[in-house]
Amino acid sequence: MSLNGFRGFESHPFRQKLKEIQVNTFSRYLLVFFFIATSVTIAYSQEGVTTNTDVISLTKSGIASYIIVAKIKNSPAKFDTSPNQLKELKDAGVADAVILAMVQYPLGSSSASDSSDNETVPGETKAIIYVYRRKEFNTRNLQPSVYVDDVEVARMDDGKFFIIKLDPGKHNVVVNKGFSGAGIDLKPGHRYYFRVAYKAGFWKARSEMEYVPWEQGKLEVGSMKPLEDKWIKDKTRVTIKESATP
Repeated sequence: MSLNGFRGFESHPFRQKLKEIQVNTFSRYLLVFFFIATSVTIAYSQEGVTTNTDVISLTKSGIASYIIVAKIKNSPAKFDTSPNQLKELKDAGVADAVILAMVQYPLGSSSASDSSDNETVPGETKAIIYVYRRKEFNTRNLQPSVYVDDVEVARMDDGKFFIIKLDPGKHNVVVNKGFSGAGIDLKPGHRYYFRVAYKAGFWKARSEMEYVPWEQGKLEVGSMKPLEDKWIKDKTRVTIKESATP
């Protein structure tokens, strides 16, 4: 066969068809590769992302609300906070403080701004301590004593709150003289929330002091009345108004 014959094969219809098949096959492989790469990228990007379903699951597992709030603020997330979804969260038993955190941080740590605007008071030189107690019908007639650094400052009445301002540094806030409480290093201008609660005991209910995140504490205190004057023991430090100077 002559050289011209080989050259003629380049323009032969069969040769052209073969080229088309090769191009189409390569395109298909390229498309499949792109699809697999995209799927892996999406799966990787969504791994570890907290969702509404995760929050409901954590709630039903009995995880404390302040732990879930911390998870929301310190992890990537993608929350649906539409009205219908908020209702679904509430129906599932998710705490208001957790729902509030989901609304404030819809993308979790990616959307979390500096929380100091909410938990600090500009220009305040003392730490601001909120102590409160939710209404509980069975223990409404009990008023446990609250101590700060071994000094009784108030008796905690049902459904009330009070405020005490302390110098920055390490302080102990306890209920019933050391039975339950926390030692915490306080910072100037920061708000801290402690909740007095009663837990079922073998013979009778016992009071406990719980340190709660500011998002939850602010929400719960907002619907409460201040402690009556008759229950305040240390009137030089205890107040019911944050702006007041005790």
